[in-house]
Amino acid sequence: MKPNHALQPAIALRLQSTRPVGRVAGSLGHMRVMQILLAKPEDAAKLTEITFAAKRHWGYPERWMENWRHALTIHPEFIASHETQTACVEGELIGFYSLVCELGRMRLEHLWVLPEAMRRGIGRALFFHAVERESIRL
Repeated sequence: MKPNHALQPAIALRLQSTRPVGRVAGSLGHMRVMQILLAKPEDAAKLTEITFAAKRHWGYPERWMENWRHALTIHPEFIASHETQTACVEGELIGFYSLVCELGRMRLEHLWVLPEAMRRGIGRALFFHAVERESIRL
């Protein structure tokens, strides 16, 4: 099922953080807005960087990472044909999820957050957004 760009309003969440989010960090405790936006095929390379960074964060051996290269690589065609939503803070993609439709049911295929953005509620926000998107389809 192709994503319907016309039905995709951006949602914004305010993030209060005492830990900076990588390069997009403001001052300590700075209130930032995270938007959840529909991914574009040209985001594929950045989303692939996010998957590998998040997976490496958990300490898997590099030979395992190489074995997972195909499963962790996001292609523009995948984004064009499956609903993929990104978490964006101050113009920087920091996480995403993808829903895949199989046999009339939606399945969460990917949910990844950059390690430096973990533990701030971004993954939780993406997960609940995915659940909400699925419930809209029912």
